[in-house]
Amino acid sequence: MRRVLFVCTGNLARSPVAERLLQAKLAGMGVDGVEVSSAGVMADEGNPPAGLAALEMAARGLNLNGHRSRPLTPSLAREADHIIVMEMMQYRVAAAMANGAADKVRLLGEFLPGGGEREIPDPYGGEREDMRATLEMIDRAVAEMAMRLRDGTL
Repeated sequence: MRRVLFVCTGNLARSPVAERLLQAKLAGMGVDGVEVSSAGVMADEGNPPAGLAALEMAARGLNLNGHRSRPLTPSLAREADHIIVMEMMQYRVAAAMANGAADKVRLLGEFLPGGGEREIPDPYGGEREDMRATLEMIDRAVAEMAMRLRDGTL
């Protein structure tokens, strides 16, 4: 079983959206053996997802039902095979928690065309258009991840 852990700040919008999108893409491709979850570097335990994230996911026929925020812990970082973060600040925190396995931490933006150290902007507290634009970026990056997971190159 390969484990992918998405990490954002509060585990309210970006990381749960990425989690559900990757789960849906892998299921659509018939890919088994990948466990996908999410956490936040500053997350409180048990908060529901951001309303705009839920609205935008519903517009795509997906949902964030049942998601509750949780903090990133050293245990979660150790258990993950791939820790995918949205921003460099999260990269530093996750790499420290991975305790010597920083090579498994990557920016989600690396999977976008052009790659590099592209951060995924935080739409929390913004307008619906901000959430929509962020979700589009996440969707494109996650589609590339799904293909790499399917092909065994990630």
